[in-house]
Amino acid sequence: MSAWSKLAAASSRALDGDVATAWKSDPAAGPVQDLVIDLRRPREFGGLVVHWHERAHASRYEVQFSDDGVRWRTVRRVIDGNGGRDALLL
Repeated sequence: MSAWSKLAAASSRALDGDVATAWKSDPAAGPVQDLVIDLRRPREFGGLVVHWHERAHASRYEVQFSDDGVRWRTVRRVIDGNGGRDALLL
């Protein structure tokens, strides 16, 4: 499986609404990991809700947007995440 197909599979698991198939980071991959979700066209967002597994959350993370997959802009930075449900205004 290519890196892109692994990423696409991870993205679909992150959005399918089933906690049994949720995306999980790989501790062996190091401290910085990305989950990229391609919505295929520009969309307007007012917010994003992240549901973390119990005892499996990031305490520091960024939400970034890109129109082309090359240039990214940070729209939200979390520096004190504590798990559970993070409702992020964008």
